[in-house]
Amino acid sequence: MTARWPSTVDQILDRDHVAMLGYVTPARGVVLLPLTNFGIRDRKAGTVTVNSSVGMWKKLEAIRRNPRVALAFHTREHALEDRPEYVLVQGPAAFLPPVPDYPTSILENWERVERWRDLSPLWKWWLRVYALRVPIEITVERLIVWPDLACRGAPEVTGRHLPPEPPKSQQPTARGTSPRINHLRAATRATRLPYVLLGWVGADGFPVMVPVRIAGTEERGIVLDVAEGLVPPGGRRAGLTAHWFSRGVVGQDQRKYTGWLEAESGGRRVVYAPHTKAGYRFPASTLLYRLMAGLATRWGLRGARAAGFVPQPMLRQAVNDEYRRYLAERHAGEVAGEELFRSLAAHTVEPDRKYKWTVLEQLERETKERLRRAMQKLAIEPVDDPARVQESRRQGERFSRVAWLDFMKGFRTELAGFVSRFEKAEQLAPSGSEDRRLLEEITNHERALLEFADREFAGRSEQSLEPILAILHTPPPR
Repeated sequence: MTARWPSTVDQILDRDHVAMLGYVTPARGVVLLPLTNFGIRDRKAGTVTVNSSVGMWKKLEAIRRNPRVALAFHTREHALEDRPEYVLVQGPAAFLPPVPDYPTSILENWERVERWRDLSPLWKWWLRVYALRVPIEITVERLIVWPDLACRGAPEVTGRHLPPEPPKSQQPTARGTSPRINHLRAATRATRLPYVLLGWVGADGFPVMVPVRIAGTEERGIVLDVAEGLVPPGGRRAGLTAHWFSRGVVGQDQRKYTGWLEAESGGRRVVYAPHTKAGYRFPASTLLYRLMAGLATRWGLRGARAAGFVPQPMLRQAVNDEYRRYLAERHAGEVAGEELFRSLAAHTVEPDRKYKWTVLEQLERETKERLRRAMQKLAIEPVDDPARVQESRRQGERFSRVAWLDFMKGFRTELAGFVSRFEKAEQLAPSGSEDRRLLEEITNHERALLEFADREFAGRSEQSLEPILAILHTPPPR
């Protein structure tokens, strides 16, 4: 289930100038990249959307390979508010179709950061690849809020529970864990920058990112000071990024590292051995920024085409990676939904309501099987998530104790967000195609659930199952 965040957190998601994106590498490390924040989010649907030019396709490729990502709202520099909290968003990312002239589609939000409306035709021509952008929609499964930007104190968690145990140590890399670049120079450069974040893969596969301070160096690497209890004990691959940005993000200085992290249980100091480095620096010059943005994204266009991130007009069937991943995500959702309704039925005594949960369980099962068959045709392997299934089982037990109308009220809100997202996802397939019909079936499934909840909440219990039974192939016996 998606997380619902309070209005205080929504101010931060809306008004921060920059956020840090973390994604997982094939070797189970984390790369941390600062992104401009345009405040695109949907509290009702539980989504936060960032974006990337197709020219920066390697970042998109990494997220496509492993969609579990995180966003850290870690600084109020140049923000439109001054709240003290540090906010970490975790959830799966999905790509929406690339949008030409994307800044115009979110013009009001875009122009908080960068002038666009009255930009000259020459500049818009130069920046056309920069402006061809992929919206990256993150379904917020978990939201962790610390009371201050140093992550001191106990955090509040909204949505999916934190894993009960810290992640296990990883096997040391084949080439050893010692620094492979000049870590003294890396520490010096990072110390000069105001924001330094450390990231690793958590126990459930999502990146975790926290602020750190460069405390010195030793033979094993860079010594980092971090709030007590944040970093899991043991050794693991990790990313470290230090950065600075000007208003409008036209001036930037970024130092990004991947490497090896060693920590002791409960300690405030950890050791980071950098293995690779990347970065750049340019002053706060709008002219220079536009020149470099246009050049860099044009340079990456050929790779973006080869990787499938540039629209292909002749594509007749939506068998691209976004569509394939969407099917896998929806299949996993139906597995979890089936378990939720099975658990609700098991913990409900009143016969009529128990039967209704059984009918909803059957709807999830039939949709799951329809998706499984479609995935088999495309050789897509289902994603097993035992933790999510277990959480659905626990939720069913908890929700069975909630007053019926109170549950239906919250259920309607949840389903309305899903319907909105699924309608958008229908655009992944060409109109009239078999793939489009499947996506429309998924949306109709969700609409039927929403109509069920609406009728129950309105007191029309005797007719509530009608929209569900109308699309079921095999209704369960009473």
